Amino acid sequence: MKFITACFIFIIFFYLAQKIVFAQSYNALQINQNTISEALVKNPYRLLPSNRIYPLIIIKESLMRAFKPSSAKRAEYDLVLSGKRLAETYALLNQARNQLAEKNLGRYSKQLKVTIAELEKARSQNQDIVSAVNEAADSLMEQEVLLSAIYKTNIGDSTGFNSAKEAFRDAVLRLNQMKPGVKDRFKSLKDVQEEIVPQEPANTSNEPDPLSSTASATPKRIIY
Repeated sequence: MKFITACFIFIIFFYLAQKIVFAQSYNALQINQNTISEALVKNPYRLLPSNRIYPLIIIKESLMRAFKPSSAKRAEYDLVLSGKRLAETYALLNQARNQLAEKNLGRYSKQLKVTIAELEKARSQNQDIVSAVNEAADSLMEQEVLLSAIYKTNIGDSTGFNSAKEAFRDAVLRLNQMKPGVKDRFKSLKDVQEEIVPQEPANTSNEPDPLSSTASATPKRIIY
């Protein structure tokens, strides 16, 4: 009995220690309100997820994306959308709408994964991605500022933030494969090893339910 109790206590302490190390592994930038305001200006949004007509914004974005002529152009558009999701999240946190902010970080993670998947698809199709990669690196630097601002709120150690942080890390490392040296521009990743964790292929259709949970969706019956 004592052995089982000791093992149980060890497991709990090990889990907590791992969680603490993981939470503290993010090197947030030293930023001020002016820096944050500049990043927000470069990532404008119209409405927040708290607005009742926000789902219409998501539908409009999906329709506009569908008319982009190539993977490279879709990647550029997806990158703009991912920046919007972060700006929305920061605004939600300022309104103390933490639950909506958490869900929006999930949307950000998915959007950023789709962005990189489209860039990699464009490269595999021999499309010109030089300008797209440069724009992506510049945009991700603004997102790094917003992530640091979000981290310093009371949502900084949440599951949603950790997911967003990992999506950002993976995006930068994949860009670094396309253009070596890109990673050196990101101070929050200065201690991160250049190792990419294999992930499931991103859904590039970009048609999620805008208000659904990021965990799962319940299948509906089909009536013939």
